[in-house]
Amino acid sequence: MTVFWIVVVIAMIVIELLTAGNLVSIWFAIGAIAATAVAFFTDSVLIQVIIFAFVSIVSLILIRPFTTRLLR
Repeated sequence: MTVFWIVVVIAMIVIELLTAGNLVSIWFAIGAIAATAVAFFTDSVLIQVIIFAFVSIVSLILIRPFTTRLLR
């Protein structure tokens, strides 16, 4: 599953670059990086998906207001 998460990270970064700074998929890239780290320690796909979703949502909630102010 580690390779899968690395592919997701790369795909999300490419999508973010193609959208030219609209902050569309960077949150999912951050979540996929966390899921990649978890994949090194557990084979449970459920735990990896939960970490991916949790970190993506938390990073969206915490970082987006700061970055939108910064980009204005």
